[in-house]
Amino acid sequence: MGDLVQGLEIHQKIIECGFLSDVIVVTALIDMYAKFGSIQKASNLFDKMSPRDVTSWNAMIIEVAVANALVDMYAKCESIHKAHELFNNMSQRDVVSWNSMIVGYAQNGLFDRALDAFKEMQLAGIKPDSVTFSCILPACAQLVAMELAMEIHQGIVKNGFFSDIVVGTSLIDMYAKCGSLQKACTLFHKMPKRDVASWNAMIVGYAQNGLLDKSLDYFKKMRMADEKPESSTFACILPVCAKLGALEQGMEFHQNIIKSGFSSDVVVVTALIDMYAKCTRLRKARELFDKMYHPGIVSWNTMISGYAMHGYCKEALELFELMKHSGTIADHVSLICVLFACSHAGLLDEGCKSFIHMSNSSHKNMRLGEFVTRVLLELDPGNAAHYVLLSNIYADAGMWGNVQKNGVLDEALRLLYKVPNRDVALWTAMITACVQNGALDLALKFFEEMPQRNVVSWTAIISGYAQNGHSEKALEIFNQMQLAGVESTSATFASILPVCAKMGDLEKGMENHQKIIECNLLSDDVVLTGLIDMYAKCRSMQRALCLFKKMSKPDAASWTAIIAGYMQNGFVDKALEFFKQMQLAGVEPDSSTFASILPAYASMGDLEQGKKIHQKLIESGFLSDTVVTALIDMYAKCGSIQKAN
Repeated sequence: MGDLVQGLEIHQKIIECGFLSDVIVVTALIDMYAKFGSIQKASNLFDKMSPRDVTSWNAMIIEVAVANALVDMYAKCESIHKAHELFNNMSQRDVVSWNSMIVGYAQNGLFDRALDAFKEMQLAGIKPDSVTFSCILPACAQLVAMELAMEIHQGIVKNGFFSDIVVGTSLIDMYAKCGSLQKACTLFHKMPKRDVASWNAMIVGYAQNGLLDKSLDYFKKMRMADEKPESSTFACILPVCAKLGALEQGMEFHQNIIKSGFSSDVVVVTALIDMYAKCTRLRKARELFDKMYHPGIVSWNTMISGYAMHGYCKEALELFELMKHSGTIADHVSLICVLFACSHAGLLDEGCKSFIHMSNSSHKNMRLGEFVTRVLLELDPGNAAHYVLLSNIYADAGMWGNVQKNGVLDEALRLLYKVPNRDVALWTAMITACVQNGALDLALKFFEEMPQRNVVSWTAIISGYAQNGHSEKALEIFNQMQLAGVESTSATFASILPVCAKMGDLEKGMENHQKIIECNLLSDDVVLTGLIDMYAKCRSMQRALCLFKKMSKPDAASWTAIIAGYMQNGFVDKALEFFKQMQLAGVEPDSSTFASILPAYASMGDLEQGKKIHQKLIESGFLSDTVVTALIDMYAKCGSIQKAN
């Protein structure tokens, strides 16, 4: 603000000295006000300039420069309509003018308009420069416009811009965000020179596509290449540690951050808070949060979310109240974090009552969710995503009928089609809401209407059909996804492998095994467990066992898969042997494990062991319908009919 005051003083001196008729001086003033975001002052100066129908070429260049500065200013200050109006009235436009509009559209989320402007620019005979390419590629990434992006890639190579480090990095980032990691990796290694941004693009690319170990590998490679990480690098890599639960690695990065002088960077500190919270070190997270001089809304939300995800409802609500008293205005994320905290706690305590006043009921969590969503709808009634959230809340509470009865879905659909820039995330949210409730025809309708799809949307529809028992349809869509050139992630394979298992299609399962190897996903425990389960259900226990032995630290799901596999294939002794090994390894059985092993004791008539399992189930609170059915079967087969009843 001090610099702006000084600028105003200089402006006053210019008026006093009579230099306001000098076009160059006025252009410099406009540029200064533009950089400070003072739209009105810049606009007034432009309007007061001497007649702009100048005839000399140099004067025309100056006018274009002034107009460009204003277009750029309006676009960056979220006055895109004014920028567009001024741009349309320009008698001359150069590459800078077009770049300003492309950047403006992209920064305001109008990615389709950015692509249209890029096409119009070329039709107008204006040749794109390196800035144009580095601006348009992120728009392609947001829309997953792979076909156009590949055309742009050819134009970049043809015009000799690939050696430009910013353009090269934009290409890598675009391919990674579109799920084409192989192309991103190839380009990265072809770059004549790399900078921190290039490495960051690879680290983020792998992380966004679920390849967290690869993301960490690239960070290590970056250090080995003597490339010094910047604050942005740590902001990229810390969420990877958070997702992996890699506390040791995260603490090591924390030390590097301190040594590098980034410990006061708000974005980095917020990422550290998130990492410590997700790695269950809430005290450390809170310690870092309390040291922040002026936490922003993202930092507040991160800490509240940390408490919420671990069930600390009281602490989350107290922090929410503290945030309000600090003068920080809660956003929709804050409200959802508080909703999540109360949902975890399963009750409405005094803290929650101070947040919203509602009567005690048997559907506390659902009603809380409904209330918060209604608040969001009041704040932003035109956002279809809130209707999607509300429909999901009804669905999760087993009240899908309310979605139809209250017209929630109809309203969501109406708004969905009204939203001018429906992004992939919004379409995918609608698909997920439908498939979770068996509305597969509607989900498929949305999927087919999507202008652009990414791996998440493909996986959502595949998973929907798979979970609702339509294995052949799930497999058909999976094949379509591959033909479309979209690379599968661990989530995709986790959805399709149970399909192969259910169909007993060993050949298709083995094909997917090969693809998993090609995608470097064999280190993913979820995928590996899916493979073990698939091979077991396809009666290939040797392959299942071979994969199980490759796991460095199998979790409960992996042990259960191999135990269930032996049971399904009639190897009761083997199943019991692995059940004992699981416990000796210090891995706690879950409800699925118990449901899998109980038939073993039933077949042996071992009532005593069955009773011990029953006691463990009571203590653990694992008495789900599946487990109860297995218990009844065990007691009945062991001759204890009264207990079974």
